[in-house]
Amino acid sequence: MRDFFTFFYEQRGGIFVFIGCLIFVAILLRYLAWTFGWGRFKRETPKTVSGVPQPSDGHTGFVVAEFFANLINDFRHLLALILVLIFASVLVVAISVSEHNPDALTKAIQGVTATLGGLIGSIIGYYFGESAARRSQAATTTVAPAGPPIQSSGGLPGSPPVAGAPITAAPAPPPAG
Repeated sequence: MRDFFTFFYEQRGGIFVFIGCLIFVAILLRYLAWTFGWGRFKRETPKTVSGVPQPSDGHTGFVVAEFFANLINDFRHLLALILVLIFASVLVVAISVSEHNPDALTKAIQGVTATLGGLIGSIIGYYFGESAARRSQAATTTVAPAGPPIQSSGGLPGSPPVAGAPITAAPAPPPAG
């Protein structure tokens, strides 16, 4: 058993590279299956719509067009992922090269974060801003209930309703002019 762990200790770099390659191949195969509609990603499309024949997944032109459409739709996400991976890999290399010299480690981390930190900050800001915009858009698209607004009696306007107070309809607005 000791030899088993010794082997892993001595070959840890190669093992990590091999596992990383396996993960990359798995992700690539999943993306290709999704793009070309293989396996569980197979699309069920009707052959005709309003009497007009639709292209099937087997046509080369359809597959190429679908590939480029998906590539363009996912390009900003792909670009962000590539930049984050470059940042992480350069940071790991900088740390591993200068792990025994604290001054070199400080300079390496400062250099990496100074060159790529702004891009990573922009990417993070974009994705958090996009999710906040989606949340606010979803909140504004909720449908208000029909009928007059309901107001609880008791308490000041905007305060929480008083327990046990009867609920009445809001008063009508004053007549115009």
